[in-house]
Amino acid sequence: MTRQAPIPIILLTGFLGAGKTTWLSRALRHESAGRTAVLVNEFGEVGIDHLLVGTIAPDTVLLNSGCICCQIRGELKDAILDVITRAERGEIPTFEKIVIETTGLADPSQILSTLMFDPVLHNQVSLQHVVTVADAQNGATIHSAQPEWVGQIAAASVLLLTKADLVSSSKLQALRMRLALVNPTAEQLVAQDCPGFRDIDGPGDSHLPTVNFDKSSQHQDGTGARTLSLTLERPMDWVKFIVWLSALIHRHGAKLLRVKCLLNTEETGPVLIDGVGHTLHHPRHLDSEFASDEKSRLVFIARDLDMMRLRLSFEKFVGT
Repeated sequence: MTRQAPIPIILLTGFLGAGKTTWLSRALRHESAGRTAVLVNEFGEVGIDHLLVGTIAPDTVLLNSGCICCQIRGELKDAILDVITRAERGEIPTFEKIVIETTGLADPSQILSTLMFDPVLHNQVSLQHVVTVADAQNGATIHSAQPEWVGQIAAASVLLLTKADLVSSSKLQALRMRLALVNPTAEQLVAQDCPGFRDIDGPGDSHLPTVNFDKSSQHQDGTGARTLSLTLERPMDWVKFIVWLSALIHRHGAKLLRVKCLLNTEETGPVLIDGVGHTLHHPRHLDSEFASDEKSRLVFIARDLDMMRLRLSFEKFVGT
């Protein structure tokens, strides 16, 4: 398998019973599923028996869509490298992207740290999306009381709402509002309207924040998660911001759930900053046309962190 660029990865996560396995099974049956490698913890949980063509290698099966499904044994890093190596050797069919399904209690930040900073994986794969499945029936009540749920929602670039047809429009809207409080930058989609991978396979997690914020706004919901949104009218000092952000992560990284910033810097123009927990993606310098105006927009999502003090710290060190 000859590759000119890293293989894109979609991380599929969601709390226990949210319906991510049901959606994954549906996506594997869809016509757009071909040439995708899916890494799962247990074959039996995905319900792919009726899709099987046959076993092509230990812990690897071929589906009638052309997809391959591999069971994770041991470390995720080893599973990713193994499936890439076997495809390059011609032992299994080639693929264009990888989908990783996590367990219901998984912490996405740990997985993202592996994908972003492992020196071997860095040139092999690139994160395209974090898709978090949210249960419309239980998401705003039972699941939201769990710290894992908050972390999964905060890490998402796409929120996939399941069981939307089983709740009233008012209950669905209430969930949407609560999800937006925890993660205002994520795109919200209804799972019923997204039968395949291509329906969530948009421009990737590098898409720019499109939510309009006040110059300074703070939100808090009953989960303990707090969101601070800032908009700056003038170009930002890049060096000052990086020093301040590094100090913030060093001091409060365990409390940070998500950082997402589109900055208009004095030195290099528009820069996209994205991070989950302690894991901060490499800054992405964008072409000037990607920025719709000269404003900088910053979103911080944290648990048990005083957002007023965070805002005052930012204004004192970086400026307004």
